Amino acid sequence: MATGHWPAFWGSMKEFFDIYIIKNSRNKTEIESFNRKFLINYIELSKEYEIPQYSENPSLVLQNSEELLSYCELNTKINYAVYWSSTKNNLKSEIFYTLDGYTIFGLSTENENECNFLFEEMSKFLGCDFGYITIESPAPFSLDSFSNEYLSSLKKKEKYQKYIPNDKFDTRSIEGISIDEIENDRALCYALLCWCQDPNWPVAQKIMELLKKASKKISPCVSTILTFDDDWKYGLKNLL
Repeated sequence: MATGHWPAFWGSMKEFFDIYIIKNSRNKTEIESFNRKFLINYIELSKEYEIPQYSENPSLVLQNSEELLSYCELNTKINYAVYWSSTKNNLKSEIFYTLDGYTIFGLSTENENECNFLFEEMSKFLGCDFGYITIESPAPFSLDSFSNEYLSSLKKKEKYQKYIPNDKFDTRSIEGISIDEIENDRALCYALLCWCQDPNWPVAQKIMELLKKASKKISPCVSTILTFDDDWKYGLKNLL
């Protein structure tokens, strides 16, 4: 399950669609550039930032998001959710710092029709496209939880339901996947890579056999995953 809070002052009765991409970075300058890229005349949605977040007895209180971004860039094991809103284009942005040192970049929109476009634009800007689109759900606070949310989002789509393993022993679900599908469907490729986090899982061993037959078309997906934790790298390092 995703964890976190939406701000009480999110300010709309309409349904929001959330677009999330995770990246191995806590770079303050990149986050500020992200907001300037996608939001017009944006404002931060908190007056101050207590450490830890939501604590009634904080050890530190920061006065603005600029101070918070600097703090989280240096303190890579803190988790925090930060929110901004555009005063012009009806977009909202979120940054979720995870407990394991990653950053989840988010955009929220009331317009479902622009979700795929925003996802593509976010991917280009961040140089990473490991992410998903959901509805009014805060992002999780770990890479493992993000992977689970990613798989859950795909399983809601009929075309992927038969291909996504149900557990680490479910090797039957991948038997019908063709090499062509893996090479030409990045979402499916990422889903299979999610099941390779532990090379000792039976399903991971079967997936690795499939991936080794794929061409260099899957290299961008593998390269993205290789920026994440060491256990995942161990299972995938021979695919490039």
